[in-house]
Amino acid sequence: MDKKILRDIKSYFCIIFGILTYCFAVTAFLVPSGIISGGFGGIGTVIYMVTERMGFPIPVGVTYFILNFIVLIVAYKIMGWRFVSMSFFGATLASVALVVMQKFITQPLIVDDKFMSCILGGVIGGLGLGLAFNNGGNTGGTDIISLIISKFKNITTGQVGLYCNGFVLLLMFVFFRNVEDIVYGFVTMWVTSYSIDLSINGHRQSFQFMVMSSKYDAIADKVVGELGRGVTILDAEGWYTKKEAKVLLIIASRIDKNKLLHIIKEIDPNAFLSVSRVDGAFGKNFENIKS
Repeated sequence: MDKKILRDIKSYFCIIFGILTYCFAVTAFLVPSGIISGGFGGIGTVIYMVTERMGFPIPVGVTYFILNFIVLIVAYKIMGWRFVSMSFFGATLASVALVVMQKFITQPLIVDDKFMSCILGGVIGGLGLGLAFNNGGNTGGTDIISLIISKFKNITTGQVGLYCNGFVLLLMFVFFRNVEDIVYGFVTMWVTSYSIDLSINGHRQSFQFMVMSSKYDAIADKVVGELGRGVTILDAEGWYTKKEAKVLLIIASRIDKNKLLHIIKEIDPNAFLSVSRVDGAFGKNFENIKS
């Protein structure tokens, strides 16, 4: 089978699994405990709780789908058809999953412990969303708003989502006037945002290598040839020895880190190197530069 087809199948599998994980976290930990999850799911939860008191509960998934349909119409002009089609797929899947799961899960998995429910719901939901984001998918709603803003600005998706979800907390206060529930909602949103950033940044984490070796040319050739990574050679001088030296500057992804260490050790076990994490790597073979 063609590699591109296999890659697409893997991406869709990860997107579906990530979205279903998020929906499970919402319906198993948050909604039955009366905890607001944020985003359109949070708005849907507020509407469900209000209409339930009135005797005609509107499922979270129904509100979720209607709000997403409106946002996707706006997003089409900014993000293009491919993004909207993927978002529509994710939003529809999430809407259906929320409706179906809500029919079968009516009690929280953790009874009489709201704090643990909001922590587990936030962590599991955030990791699920992060998995979907890493493979080009999303669940719509404020996810779309977050992805649009992060496309043009150097700000994390989780941070944008946290700002957008402040509106949901305000909505919660207007309808219920319950400070305790607002605190639980804020904790859930913060944990979800942190989990999303952990999942996304962990996937995109880059490292900077500074390598000092007499066999710098052999190391550079192998890094370029085997890893396809660029290498910059810096002129240096050892202050103790007063001898000129060459230092290799290499930026590598998390996936390439161990391979690069193996190459250096194989060629020159006595090489001196420092490895540090970088907040972002932009340009060729990395992310696009964002202002």
